[in-house]
Amino acid sequence: MLIAALALLGFGVLFHGAAFVLESLLWGRPVTRRLFGVRGDDAVAATRLLAVNQGIYNLVLAAITTTGLVLLIGDASSIVGATLALAGGAAMTVAGLTLLVIARRAWQAALVQAAPPALGCALLITSLATAGV
Repeated sequence: MLIAALALLGFGVLFHGAAFVLESLLWGRPVTRRLFGVRGDDAVAATRLLAVNQGIYNLVLAAITTTGLVLLIGDASSIVGATLALAGGAAMTVAGLTLLVIARRAWQAALVQAAPPALGCALLITSLATAGV
């Protein structure tokens, strides 16, 4: 159960790491424009600051969760590791659910963003409770 939790939270890390790259490093490139539906140079310029800032948030979520996962891999009963992994995973889940609420047409992206960390958090909590941590 712990391995599944780590894998699902790890997927969340990869998703948010990729979001950072797209939003902070590749904003304005054709592939990014298509993915985010940004049309025209004026729209790219008008949204660049917001995109870079959002990308940094995604990077921080990935870093927090990664730190937790590394600590849990080193010690499966690490309270600090579990806390960081759960905090990062919960924030990822809330971000995905927010996307679902404000942009229903993006339900697939919201599902990919929210479901793996939500399941990972649930499995991690269950694993820790079963182990008596």
